[in-house]
Amino acid sequence: METSPQPYQDREFGLEATSPPGQLKYSDMPRSEVDLQQQDQSQSVVLPSTTKAQPLEPLTAPERDHPSISPEEEEMMFRALRAVFEDAGENEADLELGQLMASLELADKEAVHGCPNIEVLEGVKSRVYQLWRSQSSYMARVTEVLANGSRNHENRQQVVDRNYTLSIIRLLGNPALVHVAIPVVYNICVDFGLSLAQAPDDSLSMIIAIASNSDIALPHYISIVNSLAAYLQNDRFQILCLLHGHVELVLSVLFDSYEMERGEMSPEDEQALAMSRLKLNHALSDLSGLPIYSKTYDLFSAVTKTLMSWLRTSKDHLQICACVMLGNLAREDAICESMIQELKVHLPLIAILDSNPRSTVLHSVLGFLKNLTIAGNNKEHLGEAGIIERLSKLWTAETIPQIQFLAASLTRQVVLSSVANISRLLGSLSPDPDSPAHSRTYLSNMLSLFSKTDSPPTRTEIGRTIAAICRVLLRLNPGPEAADTTQQLTKRLFDLHEDVARPIEAMIVQSEWPVLRSEGWFALALMASNKNSCEAVGDCLQGMSITEILCETVRRRASEPSEGESAHDKAERVRLAKDRENTLILLHGLLQHNPSTLTSTRREIFEDLMHDVGHSNLQ
Repeated sequence: METSPQPYQDREFGLEATSPPGQLKYSDMPRSEVDLQQQDQSQSVVLPSTTKAQPLEPLTAPERDHPSISPEEEEMMFRALRAVFEDAGENEADLELGQLMASLELADKEAVHGCPNIEVLEGVKSRVYQLWRSQSSYMARVTEVLANGSRNHENRQQVVDRNYTLSIIRLLGNPALVHVAIPVVYNICVDFGLSLAQAPDDSLSMIIAIASNSDIALPHYISIVNSLAAYLQNDRFQILCLLHGHVELVLSVLFDSYEMERGEMSPEDEQALAMSRLKLNHALSDLSGLPIYSKTYDLFSAVTKTLMSWLRTSKDHLQICACVMLGNLAREDAICESMIQELKVHLPLIAILDSNPRSTVLHSVLGFLKNLTIAGNNKEHLGEAGIIERLSKLWTAETIPQIQFLAASLTRQVVLSSVANISRLLGSLSPDPDSPAHSRTYLSNMLSLFSKTDSPPTRTEIGRTIAAICRVLLRLNPGPEAADTTQQLTKRLFDLHEDVARPIEAMIVQSEWPVLRSEGWFALALMASNKNSCEAVGDCLQGMSITEILCETVRRRASEPSEGESAHDKAERVRLAKDRENTLILLHGLLQHNPSTLTSTRREIFEDLMHDVGHSNLQ
């Protein structure tokens, strides 16, 4: 009989035990839980060049040396302004700012459809200058209108070209102007990324310092946190953040954001604050995925200790951040083993599974646990900590399909090559012999999920779990002491789960992943070779689809190697040959053991098939 099909990597069905842990990404639900591409750990750190042409000198405002304008004169000025531009409304009672707003709106509308009307803008400019130089009380409102009317990339480019970025950022250090500087920094940094190239290196420290100040108003706080997140999406500032040891400060900003939840908040404010945390979490996720992150913050750094403590908090964004960043650190077997054996990181993770968390938290926890499971004997520690019992609750709970898929996929990883964890999966749901649950196992719950879900990835992953169990129990050559345990588990597997092979059938009838079909044929061949498990094989061969695929596979003769055969064609030829070999072994075992689940019609079909291909006397 052939060896187990080679492990493969795909976008949906998880990692094999031989695959290295992948980079975790902050989830938007649903998202793929891992990025399988490993990054070069030896690359050098090079700060991107910021050399640019000599910028223009910033313009300066005129002196405020004119006498104050009387209310009557202001009214006349605005009336003249309205005479120049279109009337913006019928309400003449509000003449102070209304006339200026009308002029600005007209100029803004013309800018949308083409170049601004210079004459209109000159009229606006002269009146704004008059208000400015006379120290009018309307200047704050005028400034806001000007800002709204000029919020486009052309004007932001003017900020960059005239080197205003540095001047604006420096205003963050002025307590009297910080409330004005914050939204401006947000507008030019978040909505116009070119300005980041002009920002000096130390601007990141300034923004972190402002974001660490919980005394600022919530709207300004949200703007500065969003600006910080935008900075941390920039390659140069990502590297600077790591080299200067700022990650712990950024984590503090995320932690302190919960202190901004003061009293009752409007739904809009709650949503805006949550979105700022989301953006910051994305930035931290990207930071922890960089090759130099693990060299800067090792397993026993202060940052790692902070993240470990967040696993025990009740704050969703902190738990997610900890799972993603620690998960990205867990990229090597030695680190994964230390995380479990020394830091005991799996204990709070499994506790989270028991706490009815939100789906976004579950997604991050399951992704992190899957990275940890792949390394060494970590799966044994996870089994001892009760992970199978916790995962079984996710199979039966009403949750989104992606979570059920991740729970099933993690279960498969846990039972791979582990008799102890297979024993746990086959454990009774109740220790009471008189309880109906005594004859049901955790695997029974998994099979119930298979019958209920219509998610192909989840159904297939359950089939792969059954196949993994068969590879351990039906191929293992244990010593005398372990033989009894293996035989008892095999009997329990097939006596208590009559439908155990149906998920294997689902693997075979799907057509998207040929390698999964091969894995299914191998598992059924193992089952058919054992008298105890042959009943389950007969049960899953009742459907016409799998019967037709079986007959087609047996009749397909192996092709000869061709000259100039590509590696892909060779692998496909070898796979098809192994499929045929396994289906022949399957039919031989099935006809030899003649299980009660094999109908007379199916038996005749299979006998004729074996005769046709010349294997009627196969011993």
